[in-house]
Amino acid sequence: MSTTEALNPQALPVKDNVALRIIQTTPAIVKFNYEEIEANLDAVLVKYQGLVFTESAAADCKKTIAELRKGQKALSDFRIATKKDLTASVTAFENQCKVITEKFEKVIQPLTTQNDQFELDRKEAKRVEVQSVIDSLITENGLTGNYALRLIILEEYYNKGKTIKTIKAELSALAKTAKLQQDKDEQDCAFIKAKVELANAQYQLTNTLLPDQYLRLLAYRSVAEVDALITSDAIEISERERKVAEADFKTAEKYAEALIAKAADAPGCVNPVGCRGAKPYTSSAVNVESEAPATFQSYTAQVVIIKAVYEVKGTEAQLEALEEYLDAQKLSWIDRPNG
Repeated sequence: MSTTEALNPQALPVKDNVALRIIQTTPAIVKFNYEEIEANLDAVLVKYQGLVFTESAAADCKKTIAELRKGQKALSDFRIATKKDLTASVTAFENQCKVITEKFEKVIQPLTTQNDQFELDRKEAKRVEVQSVIDSLITENGLTGNYALRLIILEEYYNKGKTIKTIKAELSALAKTAKLQQDKDEQDCAFIKAKVELANAQYQLTNTLLPDQYLRLLAYRSVAEVDALITSDAIEISERERKVAEADFKTAEKYAEALIAKAADAPGCVNPVGCRGAKPYTSSAVNVESEAPATFQSYTAQVVIIKAVYEVKGTEAQLEALEEYLDAQKLSWIDRPNG
Protein backbone atom coordinates (compact mmCIF):
# COMPACT_ATOMS: atom_id res chain seq x y z
CA MET A 1 0.00 0.00 0.00
CA SER A 2 1.30 3.43 -0.91
CA THR A 3 2.30 5.71 1.94
CA THR A 4 -0.17 8.27 0.64
CA GLU A 5 -3.04 5.85 0.00
CA ALA A 6 -6.09 6.53 2.19
CA LEU A 7 -7.04 3.77 4.68
CA ASN A 8 -10.85 3.58 4.91
CA PRO A 9 -11.21 7.31 4.23
CA GLN A 10 -13.95 8.95 6.29
CA ALA A 11 -15.16 12.49 5.84
CA LEU A 12 -14.86 14.65 8.94
CA PRO A 13 -16.96 17.70 9.78
CA VAL A 14 -14.14 20.02 8.73
CA LYS A 15 -13.59 22.42 5.87
CA ASP A 16 -13.04 21.15 2.32
CA ASN A 17 -14.25 17.63 3.35
CA VAL A 18 -10.82 16.58 4.53
CA ALA A 19 -10.65 12.78 4.89
CA LEU A 20 -8.61 10.68 7.26
CA ARG A 21 -5.61 9.24 5.42
CA ILE A 22 -2.22 7.81 6.23
CA ILE A 23 0.72 10.01 5.29
CA GLN A 24 3.46 7.48 5.95
CA THR A 25 3.87 4.07 7.55
CA THR A 26 7.01 2.10 8.18
CA PRO A 27 6.43 -1.61 8.83
CA ALA A 28 8.11 -2.86 11.99
CA ILE A 29 11.03 -5.05 10.85
CA VAL A 30 13.50 -6.34 13.44
CA LYS A 31 16.63 -8.29 12.64
CA PHE A 32 19.14 -9.46 15.25
CA ASN A 33 21.84 -12.14 15.51
CA TYR A 34 19.34 -14.88 16.22
CA GLU A 35 21.33 -17.73 14.60
CA GLU A 36 24.51 -16.75 16.41
CA ILE A 37 22.82 -16.52 19.80
CA GLU A 38 20.93 -19.79 19.26
CA ALA A 39 24.04 -21.76 18.26
CA ASN A 40 26.10 -20.38 21.11
CA LEU A 41 23.33 -20.96 23.66
CA ASP A 42 22.83 -24.57 22.54
CA ALA A 43 26.55 -25.21 23.00
CA VAL A 44 26.49 -23.77 26.50
CA LEU A 45 23.24 -25.38 27.65
CA VAL A 46 24.08 -28.88 26.45
CA LYS A 47 26.59 -29.35 29.25
CA TYR A 48 23.89 -28.68 31.83
CA GLN A 49 21.42 -31.27 30.49
CA GLY A 50 21.15 -34.33 32.70
CA LEU A 51 22.97 -32.58 35.55
CA VAL A 52 22.38 -34.45 38.84
CA PHE A 53 21.83 -32.37 41.94
CA THR A 54 24.02 -33.82 44.72
CA GLU A 55 24.96 -32.55 48.14
CA SER A 56 28.60 -32.05 47.18
CA ALA A 57 27.67 -30.11 44.04
CA ALA A 58 24.78 -28.16 45.59
CA ALA A 59 26.63 -24.84 45.58
CA ASP A 60 27.65 -25.20 41.93
CA CYS A 61 24.13 -26.15 40.89
CA LYS A 62 22.62 -23.10 42.57
CA LYS A 63 25.22 -20.90 40.87
CA THR A 64 24.39 -22.47 37.52
CA ILE A 65 20.66 -21.85 38.01
CA ALA A 66 21.34 -18.21 38.84
CA GLU A 67 23.45 -17.74 35.71
CA LEU A 68 20.80 -19.36 33.49
CA ARG A 69 18.04 -17.19 34.94
CA LYS A 70 20.21 -14.11 34.43
CA GLY A 71 20.55 -14.96 30.75
CA GLN A 72 16.83 -15.59 30.47
CA LYS A 73 16.05 -12.19 32.01
CA ALA A 74 18.51 -10.45 29.67
CA LEU A 75 16.61 -11.89 26.70
CA SER A 76 13.28 -10.73 28.14
CA ASP A 77 14.58 -7.21 28.78
CA PHE A 78 15.97 -7.07 25.25
CA ARG A 79 12.59 -8.11 23.79
CA ILE A 80 10.63 -5.55 25.82
CA ALA A 81 12.98 -2.67 25.04
CA THR A 82 13.02 -3.49 21.33
CA LYS A 83 9.23 -3.71 21.17
CA LYS A 84 8.90 -0.37 22.93
CA ASP A 85 11.15 1.28 20.38
CA LEU A 86 9.18 -0.25 17.51
CA THR A 87 5.79 0.82 18.88
CA ALA A 88 6.77 4.34 19.86
CA SER A 89 5.30 5.78 16.70
CA VAL A 90 2.12 3.70 17.20
CA THR A 91 1.74 5.06 20.72
CA ALA A 92 2.17 8.61 19.43
CA PHE A 93 -0.44 7.91 16.76
CA GLU A 94 -2.93 6.67 19.35
CA ASN A 95 -2.34 9.75 21.52
CA GLN A 96 -3.02 12.03 18.56
CA CYS A 97 -6.30 10.17 17.87
CA LYS A 98 -7.30 10.62 21.50
CA VAL A 99 -6.79 14.38 21.22
CA ILE A 100 -9.08 14.54 18.18
CA THR A 101 -11.62 12.29 19.92
CA GLU A 102 -11.73 14.63 22.90
CA LYS A 103 -12.53 17.53 20.59
CA PHE A 104 -15.53 15.58 19.27
CA GLU A 105 -16.62 14.67 22.79
CA LYS A 106 -16.60 18.26 24.05
CA VAL A 107 -19.23 19.16 21.47
CA ILE A 108 -21.19 15.86 21.43
CA GLN A 109 -21.73 15.66 25.21
CA PRO A 110 -23.77 18.88 25.64
CA LEU A 111 -25.84 18.04 22.57
CA THR A 112 -26.48 14.51 23.88
CA THR A 113 -27.58 15.88 27.25
CA GLN A 114 -30.05 18.24 25.60
CA ASN A 115 -31.37 15.49 23.33
CA ASP A 116 -31.87 13.09 26.26
CA GLN A 117 -33.76 15.75 28.22
CA PHE A 118 -35.88 16.54 25.19
CA GLU A 119 -36.79 12.85 24.86
CA LEU A 120 -37.68 12.64 28.56
CA ASP A 121 -39.90 15.72 28.25
CA ARG A 122 -41.61 14.26 25.17
CA LYS A 123 -42.35 10.96 26.93
CA GLU A 124 -43.64 12.71 30.04
CA ALA A 125 -46.00 14.86 27.96
CA LYS A 126 -47.30 11.75 26.21
CA ARG A 127 -47.66 9.90 29.50
CA VAL A 128 -49.83 12.69 30.89
CA GLU A 129 -51.96 12.64 27.74
CA VAL A 130 -52.42 8.85 27.78
CA GLN A 131 -53.17 8.86 31.51
CA SER A 132 -55.89 11.43 30.87
CA VAL A 133 -57.43 9.04 28.34
CA ILE A 134 -57.28 6.21 30.87
CA ASP A 135 -58.89 8.29 33.62
CA SER A 136 -61.74 9.26 31.30
CA LEU A 137 -62.38 5.66 30.25
CA ILE A 138 -62.40 4.49 33.87
CA THR A 139 -65.01 7.13 34.75
CA GLU A 140 -67.12 6.54 31.64
CA ASN A 141 -67.25 2.77 32.19
CA GLY A 142 -67.54 2.91 35.98
CA LEU A 143 -64.52 0.67 36.47
CA THR A 144 -63.31 0.04 40.02
CA GLY A 145 -60.55 -1.83 41.81
CA ASN A 146 -58.62 -4.38 39.79
CA TYR A 147 -60.81 -3.76 36.74
CA ALA A 148 -59.59 -0.16 36.55
CA LEU A 149 -56.00 -1.30 37.02
CA ARG A 150 -56.20 -3.24 33.77
CA LEU A 151 -55.84 0.03 31.89
CA ILE A 152 -52.10 0.71 32.00
CA ILE A 153 -49.58 2.66 29.92
CA LEU A 154 -47.56 0.23 27.84
CA GLU A 155 -43.95 1.04 26.91
CA GLU A 156 -44.86 0.95 23.23
CA TYR A 157 -47.22 3.90 23.76
CA TYR A 158 -44.16 6.17 24.06
CA ASN A 159 -43.04 5.39 20.52
CA LYS A 160 -43.32 8.35 18.17
CA GLY A 161 -45.19 6.24 15.64
CA LYS A 162 -47.93 5.35 18.16
CA THR A 163 -50.56 8.07 17.87
CA ILE A 164 -52.98 9.05 20.62
CA LYS A 165 -55.87 8.04 18.37
CA THR A 166 -54.53 4.50 18.07
CA ILE A 167 -53.78 4.29 21.78
CA LYS A 168 -57.27 5.51 22.70
CA ALA A 169 -58.88 2.88 20.44
CA GLU A 170 -56.89 0.09 22.10
CA LEU A 171 -57.65 1.32 25.62
CA SER A 172 -61.37 1.76 24.81
CA ALA A 173 -61.63 -1.87 23.71
CA LEU A 174 -59.81 -2.98 26.84
CA ALA A 175 -62.11 -0.84 29.04
CA LYS A 176 -65.24 -2.39 27.49
CA THR A 177 -63.91 -5.89 28.13
CA ALA A 178 -63.09 -4.98 31.74
CA LYS A 179 -66.58 -3.51 32.19
CA LEU A 180 -68.26 -6.69 30.96
CA GLN A 181 -66.18 -8.77 33.33
CA GLN A 182 -66.87 -6.42 36.24
CA ASP A 183 -70.64 -6.56 35.64
CA LYS A 184 -70.59 -10.35 35.44
CA ASP A 185 -68.53 -10.69 38.62
CA GLU A 186 -70.86 -8.32 40.49
CA GLN A 187 -73.87 -10.34 39.35
CA ASP A 188 -72.18 -13.54 40.45
CA CYS A 189 -71.42 -12.05 43.87
CA ALA A 190 -75.01 -10.85 44.30
CA PHE A 191 -76.30 -14.31 43.34
CA ILE A 192 -74.02 -16.05 45.85
CA LYS A 193 -75.04 -13.66 48.65
CA ALA A 194 -78.71 -14.29 47.92
CA LYS A 195 -78.11 -18.03 47.75
CA VAL A 196 -76.43 -18.04 51.17
CA GLU A 197 -79.26 -15.99 52.70
CA LEU A 198 -81.85 -18.34 51.18
CA ALA A 199 -80.03 -21.45 52.44
CA ASN A 200 -79.86 -20.06 55.98
CA ALA A 201 -83.64 -19.42 55.94
CA GLN A 202 -84.65 -22.58 54.09
CA TYR A 203 -82.75 -24.92 56.40
CA GLN A 204 -83.30 -22.76 59.52
CA LEU A 205 -79.61 -22.91 60.42
CA THR A 206 -78.50 -21.84 63.85
CA ASN A 207 -74.89 -21.74 62.72
CA THR A 208 -75.56 -19.65 59.64
CA LEU A 209 -73.44 -19.75 56.49
CA LEU A 210 -71.33 -16.66 55.78
CA PRO A 211 -71.19 -15.30 52.21
CA ASP A 212 -67.55 -14.16 52.26
CA GLN A 213 -66.14 -17.66 52.35
CA TYR A 214 -68.08 -18.53 49.19
CA LEU A 215 -67.35 -15.25 47.42
CA ARG A 216 -63.63 -16.00 47.67
CA LEU A 217 -64.18 -19.31 45.88
CA LEU A 218 -65.39 -17.47 42.76
CA ALA A 219 -61.76 -16.65 41.98
CA TYR A 220 -61.13 -20.24 40.88
CA ARG A 221 -64.53 -21.98 40.79
CA SER A 222 -67.61 -21.52 38.64
CA VAL A 223 -70.86 -20.07 40.00
CA ALA A 224 -72.56 -23.43 39.55
CA GLU A 225 -69.89 -25.17 41.64
CA VAL A 226 -70.15 -22.62 44.45
CA ASP A 227 -73.95 -22.80 44.31
CA ALA A 228 -73.87 -26.58 44.71
CA LEU A 229 -71.37 -26.27 47.57
CA ILE A 230 -73.63 -23.85 49.48
CA THR A 231 -76.54 -26.30 49.26
CA SER A 232 -74.32 -29.19 50.29
CA ASP A 233 -72.92 -27.30 53.28
CA ALA A 234 -76.39 -26.16 54.37
CA ILE A 235 -77.74 -29.74 54.29
CA GLU A 236 -74.72 -31.01 56.21
CA ILE A 237 -75.03 -28.36 58.93
CA SER A 238 -78.81 -28.87 59.13
CA GLU A 239 -78.40 -32.61 59.62
CA ARG A 240 -75.76 -32.04 62.27
CA GLU A 241 -77.97 -29.57 64.14
CA ARG A 242 -80.92 -31.99 63.90
CA LYS A 243 -78.92 -34.72 65.55
CA VAL A 244 -77.75 -32.34 68.26
CA ALA A 245 -81.37 -31.25 68.89
CA GLU A 246 -82.50 -34.86 69.16
CA ALA A 247 -79.75 -35.62 71.63
CA ASP A 248 -80.61 -32.53 73.69
CA PHE A 249 -84.28 -33.50 73.70
CA LYS A 250 -83.54 -36.99 74.98
CA THR A 251 -81.22 -35.56 77.60
CA ALA A 252 -83.97 -33.17 78.71
CA GLU A 253 -86.49 -36.01 79.02
CA LYS A 254 -84.13 -38.01 81.19
CA TYR A 255 -83.36 -34.96 83.29
CA ALA A 256 -87.06 -34.22 83.81
CA GLU A 257 -87.76 -37.83 84.78
CA ALA A 258 -84.94 -37.69 87.29
CA LEU A 259 -86.31 -34.47 88.83
CA ILE A 260 -89.82 -35.91 89.09
CA ALA A 261 -88.48 -39.10 90.69
CA LYS A 262 -86.46 -37.02 93.13
CA ALA A 263 -89.51 -34.93 94.04
CA ALA A 264 -91.63 -38.07 94.48
CA ASP A 265 -89.24 -39.25 97.15
CA ALA A 266 -89.58 -35.97 99.05
CA PRO A 267 -91.01 -36.12 102.62
CA GLY A 268 -94.83 -36.44 102.66
CA CYS A 269 -95.00 -37.70 99.03
CA VAL A 270 -97.03 -40.92 98.64
CA ASN A 271 -98.53 -41.19 95.12
CA PRO A 272 -96.21 -41.69 92.15
CA VAL A 273 -97.67 -38.66 90.41
CA GLY A 274 -98.49 -36.57 93.46
CA CYS A 275 -97.65 -36.98 97.10
CA ARG A 276 -99.52 -39.78 98.81
CA GLY A 277 -102.21 -38.17 100.94
CA ALA A 278 -101.34 -34.70 99.66
CA LYS A 279 -103.72 -32.43 97.77
CA PRO A 280 -102.79 -32.38 94.08
CA TYR A 281 -101.65 -29.06 92.53
CA THR A 282 -102.21 -28.46 88.83
CA SER A 283 -100.25 -26.06 86.61
CA SER A 284 -99.47 -25.73 82.90
CA ALA A 285 -95.71 -25.24 82.85
CA VAL A 286 -94.72 -24.86 79.20
CA ASN A 287 -95.48 -22.12 76.69
CA VAL A 288 -98.47 -23.26 74.65
CA GLU A 289 -98.87 -22.75 70.92
CA SER A 290 -100.81 -25.88 69.91
CA GLU A 291 -103.05 -28.33 71.69
CA ALA A 292 -101.40 -31.35 70.15
CA PRO A 293 -99.43 -33.74 72.38
CA ALA A 294 -95.68 -33.15 72.47
CA THR A 295 -94.04 -35.03 69.67
CA PHE A 296 -90.62 -34.78 68.02
CA GLN A 297 -91.33 -34.31 64.35
CA SER A 298 -89.36 -36.12 61.66
CA TYR A 299 -86.82 -33.98 59.85
CA THR A 300 -85.90 -33.66 56.25
CA ALA A 301 -82.51 -32.03 56.59
CA GLN A 302 -83.86 -29.22 58.86
CA VAL A 303 -84.39 -28.43 62.53
CA VAL A 304 -87.99 -27.67 63.60
CA ILE A 305 -88.78 -25.72 66.78
CA ILE A 306 -91.41 -27.76 68.69
CA LYS A 307 -94.18 -25.94 70.56
CA ALA A 308 -96.50 -28.05 72.72
CA VAL A 309 -98.83 -27.97 75.75
CA TYR A 310 -98.24 -30.10 78.82
CA GLU A 311 -100.59 -30.43 81.79
CA VAL A 312 -98.48 -31.39 84.76
CA LYS A 313 -99.86 -32.50 88.12
CA GLY A 314 -97.67 -32.71 91.16
CA THR A 315 -96.85 -31.30 94.53
CA GLU A 316 -95.56 -27.81 94.95
CA ALA A 317 -92.02 -29.18 95.41
CA GLN A 318 -92.25 -31.18 92.20
CA LEU A 319 -93.55 -28.24 90.17
CA GLU A 320 -90.84 -25.96 91.57
CA ALA A 321 -88.23 -28.52 90.50
CA LEU A 322 -89.74 -28.62 87.02
CA GLU A 323 -89.71 -24.83 86.77
CA GLU A 324 -86.03 -24.80 87.75
CA TYR A 325 -85.25 -27.25 84.97
CA LEU A 326 -87.16 -25.19 82.38
CA ASP A 327 -85.28 -22.05 83.42
CA ALA A 328 -81.96 -23.92 83.26
CA GLN A 329 -82.76 -24.99 79.68
CA LYS A 330 -83.82 -21.40 78.79
CA LEU A 331 -87.31 -22.58 77.78
CA SER A 332 -90.18 -20.10 77.94
CA TRP A 333 -93.18 -21.17 80.02
CA ILE A 334 -96.36 -19.71 81.52
CA ASP A 335 -97.94 -20.65 84.83
CA ARG A 336 -101.68 -20.80 84.32
CA PRO A 337 -103.59 -21.33 87.62
CA ASN A 338 -106.51 -23.81 87.63
CA GLY A 339 -109.72 -22.29 86.53
